Amino acid sequence: MSEWPDETTDLFIAYYTGKYVPTKVEEPHPQQTVSPPPSISGALTSAVDMTAKYVQYLPYMTDRASTHSSNAISSPSMRPRATATPAEPTQPRIPQYQPPRPRAAFSLFIDFPQQLIQFLESLMDDDSFATRDQKDVDDICTTLFEAYLQAAKTGKEGRSYWEEKATTLLTKRNLPVDTALLLSYLASFSKGTRIVRERTSLQIDIFRSYTEKRDTKAAIEALHEYGPNEPELYILALRYFCSDPDILEVVEDELLQVLKRIEDDKLLTPLQIVQALSQTKVAHLGVVKDFLAETIAKERRDIENVRLSLGGVLILESKID
Repeated sequence: MSEWPDETTDLFIAYYTGKYVPTKVEEPHPQQTVSPPPSISGALTSAVDMTAKYVQYLPYMTDRASTHSSNAISSPSMRPRATATPAEPTQPRIPQYQPPRPRAAFSLFIDFPQQLIQFLESLMDDDSFATRDQKDVDDICTTLFEAYLQAAKTGKEGRSYWEEKATTLLTKRNLPVDTALLLSYLASFSKGTRIVRERTSLQIDIFRSYTEKRDTKAAIEALHEYGPNEPELYILALRYFCSDPDILEVVEDELLQVLKRIEDDKLLTPLQIVQALSQTKVAHLGVVKDFLAETIAKERRDIENVRLSLGGVLILESKID
């Protein structure tokens, strides 16, 4: 990985997708074997032999590596690029082995985050991904999700690029909820937290997470989006909006709309509204004075209408008698 990261990643991709085909390296003819000059030490000869054996297990490197000397192989500027040996068109060579679990290779990419992403994306795009064990699928998806979020902090393409890839992965794949929530929280990836909680019908938890972080704008957006299906959010919003004078100053218009919605849907009685507000940190009720006055006046009118209706019934009954 240190010397040939791209070539080695290609090798691992082929191996872990079940497509690795060893390339047989022909032994030189005895007549063509050239004895090393006496000046070459045994240690150097051993190193050359080790290189030859290593190349046998790296078929992607044999194309040019076998034509260079040991000095050329050790030179960074002349290292060979990987080229896969094409299979015989008339006799396709089908691998006869069971690929190991992908998790076995993860530790090899610790210092190579870009190669890790390439490796995991290739595993997901391969046809064999659909038939993999669910544990392997979860390992691949969650590790790739974590790699995207890590790249968002240090990646060359920028945070938005990697967060968009993380969002796409989270939307298309069912990642384990607990793991996805934890990774999103640790990476401060609020969009990921919202997507996971939406999928698990935790709209109330989403709203509470915003209020805990005092993200009032996000809380209002969540209220507008989820409120019609979760009436309890209006009660929570009422308490949050009145929990701090600074918040109350910003959301005064929103608060009046919340109060109206609570009244229209009869979520709380006027007395319960007063009790809810009395439990907040805001000591005065000036901002909702007009609302409460209108509510009380409306109830008085309803009572008067009922009284008049009853009076009319009594008059009618007396006339009938």
